Amino acid sequence: MNAQLRELVQRIDKHVADGVFPAARKELEKGLERFPESIELQLLRHRIAVRQKKYEAAAEYLLEIQKKYPLHELFLQYLQELGNAVLHNCQTEHLIFYRNAPRSAQKQLLISAAVSLERAGEYLPACRLHSISLSQFPELIPTYGPRSIDIALTGEEKNKPLPTVNGFRSTIVDSILPTIFSWKVRVRGLGANCSEAEGNPEVVHITKEQFYLWLEIMQGYYLSNMEFTKLHELFIMVVKQCGILSIPSDDSVVSTPDRFFSYINSYPNALPSEVATRFYIGYFIQLAIDYYIINSDRQSTDESSASIIIPLISLSILDLGNIAKRPKISDSSTLNPFGNAGIVRSVDRTDSEVYEFLKHATAVYNRGKYESDKFEEELENSIPRMGLPFVVENAALFIRGDIATFEGLPSIAVPLYRDLNLRLKEAWQTQKYIMNKVNSTQSTDHNLVLDMGKVDLSILKSRCSPIFPFRLLFSIGLCYLTESKFNEAVTEFFAIVGAMPFNSLDRTDVRHCKNGLKTIYPEALGALCLEYIVQGIEQEIYQQGPRDTTISCLLVLSQFLSTDRNKKIEMIYDMILKRGRFEFPDFFRYVFDTDFLYMISRLSGVVNLELNGKIGDREIRPILNAHINNVSTMQHNWRTILVEYCRTYYRFLVNASGTAPSFI
Repeated sequence: MNAQLRELVQRIDKHVADGVFPAARKELEKGLERFPESIELQLLRHRIAVRQKKYEAAAEYLLEIQKKYPLHELFLQYLQELGNAVLHNCQTEHLIFYRNAPRSAQKQLLISAAVSLERAGEYLPACRLHSISLSQFPELIPTYGPRSIDIALTGEEKNKPLPTVNGFRSTIVDSILPTIFSWKVRVRGLGANCSEAEGNPEVVHITKEQFYLWLEIMQGYYLSNMEFTKLHELFIMVVKQCGILSIPSDDSVVSTPDRFFSYINSYPNALPSEVATRFYIGYFIQLAIDYYIINSDRQSTDESSASIIIPLISLSILDLGNIAKRPKISDSSTLNPFGNAGIVRSVDRTDSEVYEFLKHATAVYNRGKYESDKFEEELENSIPRMGLPFVVENAALFIRGDIATFEGLPSIAVPLYRDLNLRLKEAWQTQKYIMNKVNSTQSTDHNLVLDMGKVDLSILKSRCSPIFPFRLLFSIGLCYLTESKFNEAVTEFFAIVGAMPFNSLDRTDVRHCKNGLKTIYPEALGALCLEYIVQGIEQEIYQQGPRDTTISCLLVLSQFLSTDRNKKIEMIYDMILKRGRFEFPDFFRYVFDTDFLYMISRLSGVVNLELNGKIGDREIRPILNAHINNVSTMQHNWRTILVEYCRTYYRFLVNASGTAPSFI
């Protein structure tokens, strides 16, 4: 801009600012005669028309500028200012003009503003502006609907926003997709009506790749935010508007995910297989999240007062010589017993209701596997693709583990529980690392920011009941019992008793309850683990014969059992008597029950008995007497004795097997 033009523009600007429009127009007309190609003067002409509320003329002037200078820096700057004013509802001259301009001009300028922002690398404002344009001008949907999603995905790829603040996904799912699917949509190669004329202005045509990508995006977004109702409503809208599912006149049959599941089960070919698989994946993950929360949720800050839901299955294998009858969940359940509200929102849930919920999830899972032989693989791959939070993968692992447990598939269940156990360990270590950083540095420390940028932030938010890891170990131990892997099973149960917080032992027998889920407290879980340890050791003795280690373990732990005490004492006595020796000195310091001490006293004169390195009745008798005198103190400290023994024996088993210890 030369000096004369600059001076002229400044004078006109002053006239406009002062509201002296006749003088401004006079100067402008002279200026346009001298500088007919000046975009500065042409923009001033547009501005004067806006100030004088001549909006139609102002629109004509601006569209003329667009024809002449579509890529001029000043025009692009104006478009971006206009777009931001519309986007943020700023009461500026730009917004006033836009709202009063003719509809055709509004449409053209809004699209141009979005394109200008996109070229400037402002992808999020651009896709939001496209969303507004689609909403205000539905005729743009066939052309600019799919394009606006592409812009958002490009911006997401370039900016890589954190999942918790991903404005691109929220714009796609909350704004653009509902707008697109308010129209008739046809997917090329999918459905019976996909061959409608491509040029039909009332139909949006998309590819199968776009369709499945959009489905996955909306599932990932709503599942991450646990907005299950919105997910289902949008899914039904999508399949309806795409013409790939005929919705009955009574749409209540598809009003909730469980009703829709029942409906498409009644009509197996109602949906194309790939679409049905996407529904089963989304619905199963929703059920998994609810099930995981009810099982793992932190109910109390006091570890000793927290309850836990454990699986109970028929273990006839623990009757000597019998083979386990492996249970199987029925697939007959089709309706979610908690309805659309979900299990998380059911305050008065019972164990039987939670078990029915698991059976319903099993039916969904098995239906997905029936629909596609790659369902499990697709489920596993979908979770990272959808960018779901840390807790969601935990939920999928957990519910699949429980399904496999109740279906009698321990070889499938155990690795799933192990993976979840390892993830909880890694989450705990990550949380501890970050908290140590926070406590040792200022919150603005650059290194701390970098460290937090390297981890999945949803890990830092994940919390579970302090005794939930013990539920995983119990499930693993239970699976091992059904496989007759008694050594592996008792290792898990020893880990639980040696680390779980409890103040007493609740010896209420739950072993013979029918298959299902049961809520118990740590006191009952500890007692149940001891029962299973003792029975597992008895099975090992039955199969391999008694050894010093197994006899001593049986002897120590039988002190804590409330049933069959006399039978256990006589059984142990007979085993030692038949062997003619008992040489495992380390166990003796854990024996405090007088009945068991009396049994040892009876044996000392008839077998080769070694206690504390001493052999023979003459040397052992003083040790027994001294030990008996200390019994009252030991009985008072029974919990310390039990925990110490379980930890010691657990380390012994882990070292003997060479396996890594579980996270507890």
